[in-house]
Amino acid sequence: MEEIVPISDLQSQAKKHVEAAKSGEQRFIITQRGRPAAVLIGYDDYRVLLSFTATAIEKADPEALEMLRIGMRQLRAGQMVELEEILKKQGRKRTV
Repeated sequence: MEEIVPISDLQSQAKKHVEAAKSGEQRFIITQRGRPAAVLIGYDDYRVLLSFTATAIEKADPEALEMLRIGMRQLRAGQMVELEEILKKQGRKRTV
């Protein structure tokens, strides 16, 4: 079940809300100024969500996911290439 909780209520009743989320009984949409800002779910639900998301992405396009992983490793290693350089090699121009 999902409940909308203003951030002020979360601040004053954090332990109660965390316990409810942790038990899996409740999921909370936290609002700021009346707008959704965050979600509070239990850790077990979070792990399931991550697993499901990763599996869905891999099934959708495993090659694209592997390219993304390679790109992230290269970025962390400082091996960056400008988009214009890549497009030039492909004989294309930037459209946006």
